[in-house]
Amino acid sequence: HIAPSQILAIALLLVLLHDPLAVMAPGFWLSFAAVGVILYVARGGTVLAPWRRWGQLQFAIALGMLPLMLWLFQQVSLVAPIANAVAIPVFDALAVPLTLAGVGLLGVGLDAVAAWCFAAAATLLGWLWYVLQALAAIDVGQWVQHRPNAIALGAALVGVAWLLAPRGWPARWVGAVWLLPMLGLRPPGPAPGELWFTLLDVGQGLAAVARTQHHVLVYDTGARFSTRFDAGRAVVLPYLRARGIDGIDRLVVSHGDNDHIGGAAALIQALPVERVQSSVPERLNAEACVAGEQWQWDGVEFAILNPAAMGTGSDNDASCVLAIRSRYGRVLLPGDIGKRAERRLLQAGADLAAEVLVVPHHGSKTSSTEEFIAAVSPRYALFPVGYRNRYRHPHPQVVERYAVLGVQRYDSAGSGAIEIRLTADGVVLESYRDRARRYWFTQTR
Repeated sequence: HIAPSQILAIALLLVLLHDPLAVMAPGFWLSFAAVGVILYVARGGTVLAPWRRWGQLQFAIALGMLPLMLWLFQQVSLVAPIANAVAIPVFDALAVPLTLAGVGLLGVGLDAVAAWCFAAAATLLGWLWYVLQALAAIDVGQWVQHRPNAIALGAALVGVAWLLAPRGWPARWVGAVWLLPMLGLRPPGPAPGELWFTLLDVGQGLAAVARTQHHVLVYDTGARFSTRFDAGRAVVLPYLRARGIDGIDRLVVSHGDNDHIGGAAALIQALPVERVQSSVPERLNAEACVAGEQWQWDGVEFAILNPAAMGTGSDNDASCVLAIRSRYGRVLLPGDIGKRAERRLLQAGADLAAEVLVVPHHGSKTSSTEEFIAAVSPRYALFPVGYRNRYRHPHPQVVERYAVLGVQRYDSAGSGAIEIRLTADGVVLESYRDRARRYWFTQTR
């Protein structure tokens, strides 16, 4: 006799022997966790009618997977139990047996019957697909919230085990109390007057998030690579949800290049955006960026420095240049402006000084003139670049210009997302690759 838990352990061992890095994939954890929940609930259970047993099992899986789903994806499907209740019988009892029967009948003189089996299975799956699409289209079918921290996740796992304990376990309702930290504890945010700025890693492109106490600004959204994948949906949206952000006060798209505007449509569709501005407003049904506009949020000042109302020439030089000034430091986002736009800003007497500079045009040799760098006088220079990008950004000459002035340099390809907090305690910089460093990585900085 082999216990089900031992079979699960053997399967786990075989998977890891085949692919030790499987632990890095969400599917690994979801698959084994779901089977673990089934075994935990099924052991020593009372005899129930099949339909009641099935409903109990679906409820247990939904509840048991809740902490892990919020941890990995910051969302849970509320219609998943219904979808499983429909899809699993169709697959297990009909589609899979028909398909296997068709395979077995091939080549033994019964090809016509095999074709009928395949056609019947395809028809069933087609009908099922319409049902699943209808469920996925339900507006309230998804529960979205912030990512729980490690302590809240641990408490939730205890709560789930308590709630799903066998009948007779004392006070099972107490398990619900252990879920409260996961649902109620929100990620920390900036204090009044503070500015939290994050340069996201979207490959060769740009996307950044600026947060004050009660407001959120997104600057650029990365590239759109296909109809099924863009940085707005794949990077910016998960970041915002993980931080408990469910709306954007202002979206600024610097200009119309794909690596800056590509993810905007998906982001606007996924979250409520109060105001959208761009140097190409016609492409987003947005307002135009115009130099001189200023506003204040929670003691932090925002100012658009470019483009000028009379026009600026090239699309890159028309980029929306945004300066953010808090009492604890400043951030400058110049988009993809080049040398001409930099000189024009200097001649106009724009206040460019900033502790944090997102390097213009990804560090292209057509930008970051010595005069511009001197006027900004940054402490940190952030290069938004993709690993081994085809443009070979940043250019070595540009990197050298910042190095000569003693500017600390970080790039998104090597550091991942870079978060800078301008607080009363000073400027605090933390990169994702340093925070989430694995034991097998070498220290490079």
